[in-house]
Amino acid sequence: MTARTSGPPAIDGYTPMALVGHGGHADVYTYQQRSPRRVVAVKVLAAPEGGADTEALSAALEAEADYLAELSRHPSIVTVHSAGVSADGRPYIVMEYCARPGLGSVYRRQRLGVPEVLRIGIRLASAVETAHRAGVLHRDIKPANVLVTDFGWPALADFGIAGAVGAGSAAGVSVPWAAPEVLVRGTADERSDIYSLGATLYALLAQRSPFEVPGADNDPYELMARIERGNPPPVGRPDVPQSLESVLHRALGPAAARYRSAADLGRALQQVELELSLPVTELDLPEVPQRGAAWVDQTGTSINPGEAARQAGPLQPWDPTRVRPIEIADVPEADPRGGHGDGRGAGEGRSARVMLAVVLVLVGTVAAVWLLSRLGSRADPTPTAQATSTLALGTTAPTPTDLTATRVPGGVEVTWVNPSPRTGDTYAWSLSGPGTTGERTIVTEPRALVPAEASAPVCVDVVIVRADGAASMNPGNVCVQD
Repeated sequence: MTARTSGPPAIDGYTPMALVGHGGHADVYTYQQRSPRRVVAVKVLAAPEGGADTEALSAALEAEADYLAELSRHPSIVTVHSAGVSADGRPYIVMEYCARPGLGSVYRRQRLGVPEVLRIGIRLASAVETAHRAGVLHRDIKPANVLVTDFGWPALADFGIAGAVGAGSAAGVSVPWAAPEVLVRGTADERSDIYSLGATLYALLAQRSPFEVPGADNDPYELMARIERGNPPPVGRPDVPQSLESVLHRALGPAAARYRSAADLGRALQQVELELSLPVTELDLPEVPQRGAAWVDQTGTSINPGEAARQAGPLQPWDPTRVRPIEIADVPEADPRGGHGDGRGAGEGRSARVMLAVVLVLVGTVAAVWLLSRLGSRADPTPTAQATSTLALGTTAPTPTDLTATRVPGGVEVTWVNPSPRTGDTYAWSLSGPGTTGERTIVTEPRALVPAEASAPVCVDVVIVRADGAASMNPGNVCVQD
């Protein structure tokens, strides 16, 4: 392997722009790609230092490119465009780039709100679950390895350790974020990634890693000693509910007590959203046929996001006396942008999804216009006299708000608010959850009587339909359990 040359390497088809990050084993530069014209981030293997195994590092970078190529179709995993070896012998990966600061440069200087942290956590949980289902452990989840897209989505990056380190090695881990079993025994599995994700979410709320003590000695050895003793303090913010504290402490607990999967962690976070009356963030898992639709869990059951959160079961209160292992300190490693952690631009996989969404919107709008023209002559002005249909959704109507569900004789009365009413607005509701068909029913008033058996759980989705056929892209959802 040729020794490292200073500065960005020459890469055919790309013009170097600037150094944006530097890590233990890689530098990250921005380049102008000439065709198609766009700015990209290029991660380049650094020169060997101190007898480093350049063959192993090169293999690790190649493996990282392969992992990212397989996983980057996920909206919360960084997209890789290409990989290769420069003329001077340095392996590189071409990735998407944007100028937004990553979480590593944000969490200490900016207090994030609970709703934002819940959204980030659910989206990252879906990314981690997607990697696990593909047989990939990340092994280095931490704020610095979470970029932020131009659209504000978190994007998990830097799969270098996943490609370079075997299951029995803890080399290169970041102490404050690594699970105790990784540091103490050198072993890792899916639960180790869940732990690191929990530590990351804790830091976004507390502005410090779980065992970092303000004003105390927080070197790696002190942190590791605290981890061995366990029992991290609660976040302690007045706006953080006890249910979220419990979720974090279960994620940071002993391996056997953690969530069984990253998807389970995501569902627990969804349950907190429901408790706070927040919109439920979807888990983007490989089985999801389309955004906004029901998704399939690991048992093959089709579940809507709100129903899935409820199936996670009641949260157990955190017991502050319970001893649980925890997190840790930093060993130098390459950041997804060479330690810079500053965002990325829209990638190829995400661009394809945007184009598909545009096509679906156009098709949905045309279908809705045709449907309403068929139903317009026979729509009943009373909310209980309803025409049944299957409705394609558009994008220009808002989502209904303030949904309520109340048991009444004969079923469940559902009400909602149209935040931006217009003349000619109608509404389409449908049952959601396992065993439902998605069939929608049109009503003309912001309420509906949903037939249901007494005490049977009922979940309902509602969309607003404009007179021109446009409809809510995301439905409002409400459930009644008993």
